[in-house]
Amino acid sequence: MIRLVNGGTAESATAVSLGLIVTEVVINALKHAFPKDRQDGQVVVSCQIDGPDWKLVVSDNGIGKPDVAATPAKGGLGTTLVKALAQDLDAKVEVLSGPGGVNVSLTHAAFSSGLAGALAGSGAAPSMGPAITEAGDSALYSLSC
Repeated sequence: MIRLVNGGTAESATAVSLGLIVTEVVINALKHAFPKDRQDGQVVVSCQIDGPDWKLVVSDNGIGKPDVAATPAKGGLGTTLVKALAQDLDAKVEVLSGPGGVNVSLTHAAFSSGLAGALAGSGAAPSMGPAITEAGDSALYSLSC
């Protein structure tokens, strides 16, 4: 069991999976989101926790992903890794991209919690079993590039 800074807890395997996901998405943002002449780049990592429900979001204010029609539907090794780890966590991955940047959200919502209803509007698929626990907490981390 890992104790989080905000007082919550996470199983070791869950913490490792979340760490790998955050690392992959942040590195991807740093590699692709900001042209070399861009000075105002930001990557923000946030996490909301409500009992067994949680939502992890990594977003940037970069150039966004290329046109979906021009990129392969399958994705690369990083995409495959993030999807596999999310599946192991019973979580849903959603990627939104536009000219203002990319937003990658990973949502785990149990059937019985209040956040499950709030996350339902974001397309979160309900699942069973907590991965991180602590009621009503959130954390925000920001990295300027």
